Amino acid sequence: MKKSLTFAILAILAAPAISHADTLVGGQLQIMTGGEVDGEGDFDGDLETAYGIMLNAEYPVHPNITIGVAPRLAFGVKLEDQDDGGIMLDIPLRVTGRFLVMPKLAVYAFVAPGYSLIFPEDWPDNVSDPSGFIFGVGGGVAYRLGRNLALVGELGYTAGFHTATVDLPIIDDETVDVEHSYPHFGIGVQTTM
Repeated sequence: MKKSLTFAILAILAAPAISHADTLVGGQLQIMTGGEVDGEGDFDGDLETAYGIMLNAEYPVHPNITIGVAPRLAFGVKLEDQDDGGIMLDIPLRVTGRFLVMPKLAVYAFVAPGYSLIFPEDWPDNVSDPSGFIFGVGGGVAYRLGRNLALVGELGYTAGFHTATVDLPIIDDETVDVEHSYPHFGIGVQTTM
């Protein structure tokens, strides 16, 4: 788990390094609240509020459309009755449409399909870390503070479809499917490089 987590943190830190000229690069602090888990056995219920850091690098393919990556590292991911929280790494591609509504104010909407890994704090050795497909949608506003700097506020929703494998010693391995959803609110900055 430590190797996977180290790789995940390095991937997030490297996201801005893939930028090109005119690339939008930014970051947000996010609050993820009101989430739910729908799974088998003990994997069912409401999620505690979690906190995330999201970085993004998006390249313009049209004056109003960008495509890029927006990895998010979330902390404190757990069911309401659990003591120990986990870490979740979302690695989505992000397609964003932006429209200027005033000289300093733009609105945007995005779709973000990708892959996610969850690293639970206290997890049995015979159960793999849950991972799977995610799909996010959302929108926000960007207020220009300077020539290349904007303050952004964002609302979004991500649904995840994770699978964990239970390694059973005598019979075939068993898979456990878990669906989760997290609304989020984020605030951050964005710049053009």
